[in-house]
Amino acid sequence: MDIDSAIQIKDSEFDAYVECKKIRERWGRENAALQYRAGWIYQQILKLLCHRIIDSLSETYVVVDADVMFVRDVYFNPNNFQYNESTQYHIPYKKSYEKLVGEADSSALLLKRRQRHSFISHHMVFNKIIMEELIHHIESYHKKDFVEALLDSIDYEQKSPFSEWDLYGNWMHENHKDKCEHRQLKWLEIDFIPTQEKLQELSNNYDIVCSHSWSRNKAFAE
Repeated sequence: MDIDSAIQIKDSEFDAYVECKKIRERWGRENAALQYRAGWIYQQILKLLCHRIIDSLSETYVVVDADVMFVRDVYFNPNNFQYNESTQYHIPYKKSYEKLVGEADSSALLLKRRQRHSFISHHMVFNKIIMEELIHHIESYHKKDFVEALLDSIDYEQKSPFSEWDLYGNWMHENHKDKCEHRQLKWLEIDFIPTQEKLQELSNNYDIVCSHSWSRNKAFAE
């Protein structure tokens, strides 16, 4: 990759916090059949901890999945948590959030958490201070390292047991509601790698286009 002002961070720079092989070993002990999913959890943890590794990050920063393309100009307000509401609702994500941050102190809050929309839209605005607040809360609640707590809180019988987007999004909604701003972008998920011409065409109707590798592999297999 050769993009002006871009920097590349090696996975090994995160080794003091997390290593993929250790996640794989843990999943292997719990459920060897889904051990291959360790990399998916690993990349989520890298996003959640990137502010500790990349010194040049501003206090507010945007994390974007590698298979996401912005096809229109999108403005981000650094003072607000601008989020999308998504239909990618998945109960295991809610349960892992509940285990990580603590049980709801009322049945009403539990119901509200479980009924809340998903925050998954393949990008998110993060704040360093709030991310550290969330990590500190989890470590204090579990009395152990953040990554250890996370790995103790996911269901290894589930192929997709955790979402970094839902973790941070739900934390913001419950603890920093005044900073939350619902700003619905239009996005499309496709099963092919688009040409520049196709991206230009899609920009007439969408802000974001997502070309997930798992979706492309499925389309190729079919």
